Amino acid sequence: MILTALLPSWKLGLDAANKSPKTITSYLDTPKRLAAYLDREGLPLGPPAIRGFHAGERDRATPASASKPKLRLTG
Repeated sequence: MILTALLPSWKLGLDAANKSPKTITSYLDTPKRLAAYLDREGLPLGPPAIRGFHAGERDRATPASASKPKLRLTG
């Protein structure tokens, strides 16, 4: 999946921004969970799937986890 293929590049960007290892791990966890959700549900990556993922995360996660950076689509 294209999403998980982009993670190494994003990790480099987070490293370059001097984020802590724990923060990097935390930030990379969200797109990994999104990719697993898309695979499990058989959905293509797109706004409706991301909204469904966020709704499920809100129900599943603690408030601190829910406030992590959100995946956004442009265009």
